[in-house]
Amino acid sequence: MADENIVLREALAKIKAELAAERERVHALVRAATELSLELEQTREELAAAQQVTRLPGPRGTGRIPG
Repeated sequence: MADENIVLREALAKIKAELAAERERVHALVRAATELSLELEQTREELAAAQQVTRLPGPRGTGRIPG
C-alpha cells in the first residue's frame, strides 16, 4: 500500500505540473485574444471614420457628351 501511495503521489505531482502549464497557456491565449480584439475594434473605428469623408465631385470638362 505504501508503494501505491508513492506512485499516486508522483502521478498527482505530474498532473499538477501539467495543469499549471495548461493554465499558463490559457493565460497567454487570453492575452493574445484580448490584444487582437482591441486591434480589431481600432481598425473598425478607423474604417468607419474613413467612410464619413465627404466625396468631392469628379473633374469637370471631361469631354463627355451627356445623353
